[in-house]
Amino acid sequence: MNYFNLNAYYSYIKGSPIDNQKHVDYLQSRKFDYINLKEYEYIETKRYEDGYIIPMDQVINIYRSNDKDTDGWSLYELLKNGHRFKHKSLHEFFERTNATSLQTSINWLASKECAFSDSSATNGSPGELPSANYYEDVGKFFINTGQNRAFAGLLIGAKEYRVENISYYRRPRVEKESEVLEQPMKHVLDNSDKSILSKLKKWFSYK
Repeated sequence: MNYFNLNAYYSYIKGSPIDNQKHVDYLQSRKFDYINLKEYEYIETKRYEDGYIIPMDQVINIYRSNDKDTDGWSLYELLKNGHRFKHKSLHEFFERTNATSLQTSINWLASKECAFSDSSATNGSPGELPSANYYEDVGKFFINTGQNRAFAGLLIGAKEYRVENISYYRRPRVEKESEVLEQPMKHVLDNSDKSILSKLKKWFSYK
């Protein structure tokens, strides 16, 4: 397999506007944070007629790279140490970029064509349109489908990525300890009150 690694990446961007130390610094500083998907509850999915433009700096992670073992890894580390994105898809993206221009690919990632074109169509079977999850507590997006092109977009420093739909999630509300104890304590007090009343009734009955 023709792996898409750091060397392959550099061979594609050689001589381009991002072939510089500033972009290397960006690759090394742009990190992904692990999201435990089981900790969240689904709210709703919204589909957008013109797609939804996600600011790339608000992407916390991508499904294929969301792993505890790579929590906090940078784009540079993923390219250097291995990643789970489709190598063929990444090669195809960068080949098209070289055939046109870096800016053309950046513009396409933010376009309606990107949002409404299949990202995983194979052998004539329809694929999935680009989509993302939004996690309310962190205010960040998680790329769900259209993962390879999103990863490629981050690698070239694209600022925007348009998807067809957004699914919204939040952490389930956790009851405070005081709320959990409130009812049992009330029950204890109620029983205590009943016991006191019972004793008073007996006392008066002796008078």
